[in-house]
Amino acid sequence: MLGIPEQKEFPIGKAASQHEWLDAVKSNGCVGCHAMGTAATRTVPQALGHFKSSPEAWARRITSGQAMTSMVNVLARTDADRMLAQFADWTDRVAAGELPVERPPRPQGVERNVVITLWDWSNPRAYLHDEVSTDKRNRRSTPTASSTAPRKRAPTCCRCSIRSSTSPPRWSTRCAIPRRRRRRMTAGAFAVLGATPIWDSHTTTHNPMFDERGRVWYTARLRPPQNPDFCRNGSTHPSAQVFPLERANRHLSMYDPQSASSR
Repeated sequence: MLGIPEQKEFPIGKAASQHEWLDAVKSNGCVGCHAMGTAATRTVPQALGHFKSSPEAWARRITSGQAMTSMVNVLARTDADRMLAQFADWTDRVAAGELPVERPPRPQGVERNVVITLWDWSNPRAYLHDEVSTDKRNRRSTPTASSTAPRKRAPTCCRCSIRSSTSPPRWSTRCAIPRRRRRRMTAGAFAVLGATPIWDSHTTTHNPMFDERGRVWYTARLRPPQNPDFCRNGSTHPSAQVFPLERANRHLSMYDPQSASSR
């Protein structure tokens, strides 16, 4: 139901084509994190305040929460004003009672024989990002993993360690939103869960990968962002000479289920 601009209208802002616009909305944008069309996305929470127009309400909406920078950046890849108007028009029409022209058909015939069982994982207040069940280089390398034996599944939890003894306040606080940003947020910033900081992820674990020994490798924030000298400009390390990095928000971490430890 989104009013996507016609092909003949492009270029629009930074989007050279309709394909780039759809990429921002779908593949590498909004749909990547949100189930667009659900009640939570087709309405603007009243807790965010009163606004003069729907585009203004949407501009406020995308600057809420810890992912606000990412959402603003997605719109910046197109034409922000046009994109805000597009979403505002959509929610206004839904609020007025408009429905999709075609409703998705229900499963028919043998399709009704397919049963998919999904387990919830982690907890409602955790920072969730990616999951992995086997070594993608050889999916037969871990045939006895609990993820492939659902009847024997038992819930477990592990906490990623922080290696550095130096814990800058901006990422060691209970809420992983930088303090300077939290000061700019009002009580309406968390329209569903309220103003109490609930995101307690210090490490923001990401990109898990199994190896052939069942160990899980992932990127995680284990120390302050300043990189050691051998990663930076002036280093004799071959990688640093090709692509020096002064800072890194995530680092390499590994969890070994045999010893139930991460490092």
